[in-house]
Amino acid sequence: MKKISLRNVPDMTEGNKCYPYLDFSLGLGGKQTTVAKSTVNCDFVNESYELLYDP
Repeated sequence: MKKISLRNVPDMTEGNKCYPYLDFSLGLGGKQTTVAKSTVNCDFVNESYELLYDP
């Protein structure tokens, strides 16, 4: 997966700060992006992930 973005993430903390990340899985494997600091919109520009799936 490439070109991962998050938009309009709701603020879930006090003080209008948000630290979003994306956690995804397929079967038993999973990955997580880095945590974006103090934003509600984030482009994970230098991140790409590969999930292997063996049916």
